[in-house]
Amino acid sequence: MRSQPGIEVASEATNAETGLLNQLIMIHTQGSDQNLAIADRTLNPTTTG
Repeated sequence: MRSQPGIEVASEATNAETGLLNQLIMIHTQGSDQNLAIADRTLNPTTTG
């Protein structure tokens, strides 16, 4: 997902506390007071030990 004219995109992927991958994407559209947040926990690796 990329920023485009009028649309700002910010993304975070790593949880520093657990080391697991958690994706959070924030989307802000110019001219609107609303933000859209998408959280995805499907990136967590399966570990065995």
